Amino acid sequence: MGAYPIGDAICRFNPLYGQGMTVASKEAYLLHGMLASRASEHDPLEGLGRAFLAEATPLIETPWMMAAIPDFVFPETRGERPVDLKERLRFAGALSRVAARDAAVQRLVIEVWHMLRPRNAYQDPMNLDELRALLRRRCDEAGSVRAWALKHGVSPVYVGHVLAGKRGAGKALLDALGLVRVIRYTEKK
Repeated sequence: MGAYPIGDAICRFNPLYGQGMTVASKEAYLLHGMLASRASEHDPLEGLGRAFLAEATPLIETPWMMAAIPDFVFPETRGERPVDLKERLRFAGALSRVAARDAAVQRLVIEVWHMLRPRNAYQDPMNLDELRALLRRRCDEAGSVRAWALKHGVSPVYVGHVLAGKRGAGKALLDALGLVRVIRYTEKK
């Protein structure tokens, strides 16, 4: 009682990814807050270890997934491979390609890598306004709506209608933008 694991004692990261110290500092900050909130209790350490480990798990998830998943490309990497490994690797490749062309996506990737945002921020759906803004940026980069549309094999009129909000984005346009349609469900509040 009174000794709690932290940092590498809970989870060791491949040093190549440079996230171990950040995770350890986040865990220390969490433990500090938990100790402070329990200071006035009769036995502030009672149940702290279990509570701390439960709270530390989400801190570890993002860097672990970013470090472990790419390592599974190598057959000699030990460990249980996720069932959806190929999908995750394809997603990571697509994300890298989009980030190379889009500053907002690149910013998001950097924020997740630096653990300023959780990994599930990648799953936040883009709203229609953001989709139109992305399409507008791509058209501007190409020089015009027409130039971008012709380059990607879609009708310039169709692209103009999407930009004006008169039509939704279909598969061809989403493919050209490197996007997929996501349907999300959430609990009623």
